[in-house]
Amino acid sequence: YNDGKLILANSDKYTYTATETGNYAVQVVSGSCTAISDEKEVIPGGTIPTPKLDIFPESKNICEENGVVVISLKSSNDYAGATYQWYKNDQKITANANDILYTATEAGKYSLHILTSDGCGVMTAEIDVTKDGGSIADVDLDVFPEDGRIVNNTPVEMEVLNAGDYGSATYYWFKGNDIVESGTGKVRFDAATTGKYKVLIVDGNNCAVWSR
Repeated sequence: YNDGKLILANSDKYTYTATETGNYAVQVVSGSCTAISDEKEVIPGGTIPTPKLDIFPESKNICEENGVVVISLKSSNDYAGATYQWYKNDQKITANANDILYTATEAGKYSLHILTSDGCGVMTAEIDVTKDGGSIADVDLDVFPEDGRIVNNTPVEMEVLNAGDYGSATYYWFKGNDIVESGTGKVRFDAATTGKYKVLIVDGNNCAVWSR
């Protein structure tokens, strides 16, 4: 309801995205029982850019074994100081779901809510992730030196040893949640600065897997 007027009926959604001002409430009906919430006022104020997402792989399909779908916010600098909450099927995800990047391992409809430091909120469009066939090998990642220490300014070398398992694949090297290098056949990366690194591989069959 908005200002006492019914705006959405017979819905099974737990969440509602308000795009107009007003006093909102929700009525819940279960069998012969019914209850209505207190009203919450939505007021105008502030602007926020429309968020866009990167999705790996483009097929949005989780392949068997260790397959994933990775969803990441583009242009995160537009939301400096913001807080993030990922949702699956309109429900908050409770684990590892408060950053610009989320790794989906289950099928479902995923979205990201962004709340800026000045109180403006926006929800991305839903991403429909499937888990329907395909498989991809685990990553055999070699790190030299093994302890990952940069000594005398010598970079740490990382290389995917089983690149043959992935055919003509694209390699995305991440530092934290940011891509620092990518390319087809880019099986090696030299880390010259400290941080947490990993590689996401998207093979020719549109399957994706993280290194561990």
